[in-house]
Amino acid sequence: MKIDGKEYNIDDLVKDINLDMHTSYNGIYLTNRQIDVLKNNGFDYKKYNNIKELMFDLDEYLNSDPDNIELENILSELSEFDYYHNVNK
Repeated sequence: MKIDGKEYNIDDLVKDINLDMHTSYNGIYLTNRQIDVLKNNGFDYKKYNNIKELMFDLDEYLNSDPDNIELENILSELSEFDYYHNVNK
C-alpha cells in the first residue's frame, strides 16, 4: 500500500501494533514487547498477582543493576499505566 508516495507493508504494520497491544495476565496488563523483556531478564510475569508486586521486584532488581535500560523503561511504562488505570484521581 502507498501512503504519501511511500510503500508500506500492512503485515509489518499490524505486527508492530500487536507488539504494543496490552493483554491481561492475572490482572496485569502487559504488551508482548514488555513480556519479552521481562522473560529475557528472568522475570516470570505469571507469578505476580498485581502490578505493584511486579513493579516492586523490578525496582529491587534495578537497585542492583541500574544500567539495565530495558527494565528501567518497562518499570516506567508500568508505573504510568498503573497511575492512569488504578489510581483514584
